[in-house]
Amino acid sequence: MSNPIEINANKVLTILFENNPDGEFLFPGEKIQELTDLKPIDINNAIDFLDKQGLIERFNLMSSHPYNFSEVLLNGQGNFQYYELKKENKIKNSQVNKANMKIFISHSHKDVEIAKALIELLRVSLNLKAEDIRCTSVDGYRLPAGISTDEQLKFEIHDSEVLIGLISPSSISSYYVLFELGARWGVSKPLIPLIANETGADLLKGPLQGINALNITSESQLFQLISDLEKLLNLSSEPPSSYQSYISKLSKISLTDKITNETEAKEDIVKVESEFNDSDEKIKSYCKAYWPDDYSMQVSCINEQKDAVNILKKGKPEDISEDDFIMIRKKADEDWADDYTMRVSQENEQFDAIRKLRDM
Repeated sequence: MSNPIEINANKVLTILFENNPDGEFLFPGEKIQELTDLKPIDINNAIDFLDKQGLIERFNLMSSHPYNFSEVLLNGQGNFQYYELKKENKIKNSQVNKANMKIFISHSHKDVEIAKALIELLRVSLNLKAEDIRCTSVDGYRLPAGISTDEQLKFEIHDSEVLIGLISPSSISSYYVLFELGARWGVSKPLIPLIANETGADLLKGPLQGINALNITSESQLFQLISDLEKLLNLSSEPPSSYQSYISKLSKISLTDKITNETEAKEDIVKVESEFNDSDEKIKSYCKAYWPDDYSMQVSCINEQKDAVNILKKGKPEDISEDDFIMIRKKADEDWADDYTMRVSQENEQFDAIRKLRDM
């Protein structure tokens, strides 16, 4: 267990980080007392401890306070610790958007064209707004910027009024989709498996076999889908004639001849990895922005980022499916556009999670 001085030191260091993030000005010790419940003597001990750890510069200036806290400034090492803390907490500190979600569409990235056609049908037939539907691969229906991806997905999978699972060979081989369907099944809330090709219910495995599924290749079953959603969401649907064309469009989509899965997958990987071609300049700009007055930290930052790029260039691990890899890589690219080290960290975390899911 940490001793009291270390606990207080961490608390004071956190206050410094939160109120003096750039380390560009003196921070009065008295201010720390205003922001904490620490006693003056504890603050003095904490500042002494931080000073010995080489995290701050201490200026013994005159103080009107009975205890001369002095004034402190984060030095290069303190800035580095703040930099690391900021990276670790960026996602954790993001807020989850708890707006009510009517329909969550669980799907494989490779089935994005089917998802788009399904969204068109749902919006026209049920008069839904874009904000009522979540479909992470379709523009206009993706997750909000700046939030924690994992936490937001957990919330929406659990709390959305209806979850539609697009069932295809691609989605059944995706651990992300299986996790989403399994999590939804576990909370006993409306879950509609929607078969996305002619293979039929044979694709459903495990507990999902016991749930009645509909098939997009059948127009009559798509009309039933709208009717079922109307009741589940307590909405009034439009006359069938107004969305007949959308039913026909969706029912005719075939994964095998309408969607070039392999081509799209390769294009996605090329698109994300093409930026590695100019990564050196991007890295230099990124590190210079973080450490404008500390050249040694710029060098350290550049070397760290270049090592991360070399790891990313290795591509897909052998034990990770192409579909899962594409999804993980794209999310990491979106979450950490300028930070390759955090991309590596996020990707590895997701790869490890997939491996653990296999053993559950």
